[in-house]
Amino acid sequence: KDIFTNILNWEDADLLEDEESLIKFSFIHPQFNEVIRPSYLVNACHGQTIIIQSFDKNIDFDTALSTDDKWNSSIHFKLERLLREKQVSTGILVTNNKLRLVYAPRGETSGYIDFPFEIMIQASGRLVFAAFSELFSASKAFNSKKGQSLIDVLDLSRKYQAKVSIELSGQVLE
Repeated sequence: KDIFTNILNWEDADLLEDEESLIKFSFIHPQFNEVIRPSYLVNACHGQTIIIQSFDKNIDFDTALSTDDKWNSSIHFKLERLLREKQVSTGILVTNNKLRLVYAPRGETSGYIDFPFEIMIQASGRLVFAAFSELFSASKAFNSKKGQSLIDVLDLSRKYQAKVSIELSGQVLE
């Protein structure tokens, strides 16, 4: 939570953690009966929602974790499943050593980017920190004009990527 409030200047109230909201955005896997639950919800600008899962220990987001109920999947995969089930395109995983932005629009391939804190605190990581600060700033998350919020930027990036792919495939076929 500190990364959002102390570094990015979000307000405590921006990180919703009331039980009713968290239950509404939780998912129970039908086969394994495992509950996937957000740590926080963010009501970003223009009615957009971001789901955040926060972990106290430094865990690898991509390593499958064994559980008592046998759903041996990674934290990343479980967040993606939660995002898709709740029809939320954007989620964040955060530990003590990095933050991962996950973009998983319904019906499309997901993508993600990691922001390792160890790199961002070094002089050589200033550009990474600048990108991190710009993407997740309070103004970008909560006060952006339509088309300029974090989720809007992700949506536009995906559309531009699709346009470039179509143009390149046309060139290959010529």
